Amino acid sequence: GEPLDKAAIAAALAACGGVRSCGVSWITANIARLTPRWAAVLMSWQAGTGQGSQGEEGEGAPWIDAKFWVPEPAEAAAYDAITRFLDGNHAGGRPAASAGTSAAGTTALSTADVTTSAALAGFRYHVDLGGGGGTTWMGTLQKLAMPGLLFHHETVMRDFYFDDIQAMVHYVPVKSDLSDLQEKYWWAEANPVEAEAIARRGTAWARDFISDGGVRRWAASAVAAPVRALDARVDAAGGRPSTFEQVERQYTALGYTLVRTNRFTPDGREVKEEE
Repeated sequence: GEPLDKAAIAAALAACGGVRSCGVSWITANIARLTPRWAAVLMSWQAGTGQGSQGEEGEGAPWIDAKFWVPEPAEAAAYDAITRFLDGNHAGGRPAASAGTSAAGTTALSTADVTTSAALAGFRYHVDLGGGGGTTWMGTLQKLAMPGLLFHHETVMRDFYFDDIQAMVHYVPVKSDLSDLQEKYWWAEANPVEAEAIARRGTAWARDFISDGGVRRWAASAVAAPVRALDARVDAAGGRPSTFEQVERQYTALGYTLVRTNRFTPDGREVKEEE
């Protein structure tokens, strides 16, 4: 189904009458319809209030702590309303952002605090959650480079370096709907030696990849080599064309589709359509 926005979530929870058990039931029934980031935040609420599994005894820190970063109080009000419905409390102000919990101990859905990379690097586990484009772009690289184990959110979208990293070698894969995220967390807790080995390999790969030598090797294999191969095919097909029309015909014959955008002369002047 279509992802639900915060207004729809608030309306659905209001229909429950603000009863916590109803809110939990609603989350459980609808979590597959939520975007991954909403799912993670609501998983955190469940874990923080003891409504989600935290361990055999249900003790200790929540297994996940994910929040929306909402620095503007006006925008945060919508998230606060949802939190109060989940809590079964229609009154009260914004949960304490600095602690991430309200006075009743309920995990907040949003925070105005900023977590630095240095602070994140101190955690044992990380998760990268794809946004509107399906990936976290540099977020995956940044978290791979940190000492902790990365639970990598796998979606149909891929970034340019994804072919170079492998599941259970450099990271632990997580389904796009996060349905196995907690299961993978408990696997890591139960297999610390293997989890640490994966984390170390991921960190070593990321730090090498972003080094000067790593960038040069990637450029040589992913950019220079394919371009040279294409150049050879163009040469074999009749040499270098001199006009766009010749380029278009030649590349079309090789199976490529070119899209015409703005055209420029050798001296940098844009060629208008009427020319």
